[in-house]
Amino acid sequence: MNMKMICASLLLLAGLSASGVAAAQTCPGKLVAMKVIRQGYPDGPKLGELQLYWDAASGKNCARTMHSARTWGKSHWTQAMISTCTRSNFDPRYGTCASDSPFKFDSKVYKYQAGPLSLPGKGRCVMVQGGIDAVANRPGGVHAYSTGISGHCR
Repeated sequence: MNMKMICASLLLLAGLSASGVAAAQTCPGKLVAMKVIRQGYPDGPKLGELQLYWDAASGKNCARTMHSARTWGKSHWTQAMISTCTRSNFDPRYGTCASDSPFKFDSKVYKYQAGPLSLPGKGRCVMVQGGIDAVANRPGGVHAYSTGISGHCR
Protein backbone atom coordinates (compact mmCIF):
# COMPACT_ATOMS: atom_id res chain seq x y z
CA MET A 1 0.00 0.00 0.00
CA ASN A 2 1.43 3.38 -0.91
CA MET A 3 1.61 6.42 1.37
CA LYS A 4 -1.28 8.23 -0.39
CA MET A 5 -3.65 5.31 0.22
CA ILE A 6 -2.59 5.04 3.88
CA CYS A 7 -3.17 8.77 4.44
CA ALA A 8 -6.55 8.65 2.67
CA SER A 9 -7.61 5.65 4.76
CA LEU A 10 -6.60 7.39 7.99
CA LEU A 11 -8.52 10.53 7.02
CA LEU A 12 -11.61 8.46 6.19
CA LEU A 13 -11.42 6.68 9.56
CA ALA A 14 -10.95 9.99 11.37
CA GLY A 15 -14.01 11.39 9.60
CA LEU A 16 -16.12 8.37 10.55
CA SER A 17 -14.93 8.66 14.14
CA ALA A 18 -15.71 12.36 14.27
CA SER A 19 -19.19 11.83 12.82
CA GLY A 20 -19.93 9.22 15.50
CA VAL A 21 -18.89 11.65 18.22
CA ALA A 22 -21.13 14.35 16.79
CA ALA A 23 -24.07 11.95 16.67
CA ALA A 24 -23.94 11.11 20.39
CA GLN A 25 -22.64 13.82 22.69
CA THR A 26 -22.09 12.82 26.28
CA CYS A 27 -22.58 14.51 29.61
CA PRO A 28 -19.59 15.03 31.89
CA GLY A 29 -19.56 13.35 35.28
CA LYS A 30 -21.13 10.20 36.67
CA LEU A 31 -24.42 8.64 35.57
CA VAL A 32 -26.64 8.88 38.69
CA ALA A 33 -30.04 7.86 37.27
CA MET A 34 -31.52 6.36 34.14
CA LYS A 35 -35.10 5.54 33.11
CA VAL A 36 -36.16 3.59 30.06
CA ILE A 37 -38.65 5.18 27.67
CA ARG A 38 -41.02 2.47 26.45
CA GLN A 39 -43.73 2.48 23.83
CA GLY A 40 -47.24 2.17 25.17
CA TYR A 41 -47.01 0.05 28.29
CA PRO A 42 -44.51 -0.87 31.07
CA ASP A 43 -43.04 -3.82 29.17
CA GLY A 44 -43.48 -2.30 25.69
CA PRO A 45 -40.65 -1.92 23.19
CA LYS A 46 -37.75 0.23 24.38
CA LEU A 47 -37.53 3.50 22.43
CA GLY A 48 -34.67 5.05 24.39
CA GLU A 49 -33.62 6.23 27.81
CA LEU A 50 -33.46 9.38 29.88
CA GLN A 51 -30.09 9.80 31.56
CA LEU A 52 -29.11 12.09 34.45
CA TYR A 53 -25.47 12.83 35.25
CA TRP A 54 -23.81 14.66 38.16
CA ASP A 55 -20.41 16.29 37.66
CA ALA A 56 -18.92 17.01 41.10
CA ALA A 57 -15.97 18.91 39.57
CA SER A 58 -18.22 21.54 37.95
CA GLY A 59 -21.19 21.21 40.33
CA LYS A 60 -23.58 20.67 37.40
CA ASN A 61 -26.36 18.26 36.53
CA CYS A 62 -26.67 17.13 32.93
CA ALA A 63 -29.49 15.31 31.12
CA ARG A 64 -29.93 13.72 27.73
CA THR A 65 -32.52 11.52 26.01
CA MET A 66 -30.82 8.76 24.05
CA HIS A 67 -32.40 6.66 21.31
CA SER A 68 -32.20 2.87 21.73
CA ALA A 69 -31.27 0.31 19.09
CA ARG A 70 -34.90 0.35 17.87
CA THR A 71 -34.82 4.10 17.13
CA TRP A 72 -31.07 4.73 16.70
CA GLY A 73 -30.27 6.53 13.45
CA LYS A 74 -33.96 7.03 12.62
CA SER A 75 -35.63 10.44 12.66
CA HIS A 76 -37.97 10.76 15.66
CA TRP A 77 -39.23 13.73 17.63
CA THR A 78 -37.06 13.63 20.75
CA GLN A 79 -37.08 15.92 23.78
CA ALA A 80 -35.05 16.52 26.92
CA MET A 81 -35.73 19.01 29.72
CA ILE A 82 -33.82 19.88 32.88
CA SER A 83 -34.85 22.12 35.76
CA THR A 84 -33.47 22.73 39.25
CA CYS A 85 -34.92 24.10 42.47
CA THR A 86 -33.95 24.62 46.09
CA ARG A 87 -34.67 21.83 48.58
CA SER A 88 -37.48 23.95 50.04
CA ASN A 89 -39.20 23.96 46.60
CA PHE A 90 -38.89 20.17 46.13
CA ASP A 91 -41.92 18.05 47.08
CA PRO A 92 -40.75 14.46 47.68
CA ARG A 93 -44.36 13.18 47.91
CA TYR A 94 -44.98 13.92 44.24
CA GLY A 95 -41.40 14.19 42.98
CA THR A 96 -42.02 17.71 41.77
CA CYS A 97 -39.58 20.55 41.69
CA ALA A 98 -41.13 24.01 41.68
CA SER A 99 -38.50 25.62 39.53
CA ASP A 100 -37.07 28.86 40.81
CA SER A 101 -34.57 29.12 37.98
CA PRO A 102 -34.70 28.95 34.20
CA PHE A 103 -35.07 25.49 32.73
CA LYS A 104 -33.46 24.17 29.57
CA PHE A 105 -35.40 22.36 26.88
CA ASP A 106 -34.38 20.62 23.65
CA SER A 107 -37.15 19.34 21.39
CA LYS A 108 -36.68 18.50 17.70
CA VAL A 109 -36.60 15.62 15.27
CA TYR A 110 -33.32 13.82 16.02
CA LYS A 111 -31.72 10.55 14.96
CA TYR A 112 -29.67 9.87 18.11
CA GLN A 113 -30.43 12.07 21.12
CA ALA A 114 -31.77 15.30 22.56
CA GLY A 115 -29.36 17.19 24.80
CA PRO A 116 -27.02 17.21 26.57
CA LEU A 117 -28.43 19.99 28.76
CA SER A 118 -26.66 21.21 31.91
CA LEU A 119 -27.58 23.42 34.87
CA PRO A 120 -25.76 24.28 38.10
CA GLY A 121 -26.81 21.80 40.76
CA LYS A 122 -24.78 22.42 43.91
CA GLY A 123 -27.22 22.79 46.82
CA ARG A 124 -30.18 22.15 44.50
CA CYS A 125 -32.60 19.39 43.48
CA VAL A 126 -33.10 18.43 39.86
CA MET A 127 -36.05 17.35 37.72
CA VAL A 128 -35.51 16.01 34.19
CA GLN A 129 -37.88 14.72 31.54
CA GLY A 130 -37.31 12.96 28.26
CA GLY A 131 -39.52 11.71 25.46
CA ILE A 132 -39.57 10.11 22.02
CA ASP A 133 -42.42 9.97 19.50
CA ALA A 134 -42.31 6.51 17.97
CA VAL A 135 -44.43 7.30 14.91
CA ALA A 136 -45.63 10.81 14.17
CA ASN A 137 -42.51 12.89 14.92
CA ARG A 138 -44.30 15.74 16.64
CA PRO A 139 -44.36 16.91 20.25
CA GLY A 140 -47.31 15.76 22.32
CA GLY A 141 -48.68 13.46 19.64
CA VAL A 142 -50.52 10.26 20.50
CA HIS A 143 -47.36 8.27 19.84
CA ALA A 144 -45.14 10.35 22.14
CA TYR A 145 -43.88 8.48 25.19
CA SER A 146 -41.99 10.14 28.02
CA THR A 147 -40.56 9.62 31.49
CA GLY A 148 -39.08 11.73 34.24
CA ILE A 149 -36.54 11.68 37.05
CA SER A 150 -36.70 13.97 40.04
CA GLY A 151 -34.87 14.44 43.32
CA HIS A 152 -31.12 13.94 43.38
CA CYS A 153 -30.59 16.88 45.68
CA ARG A 154 -26.93 17.84 46.07
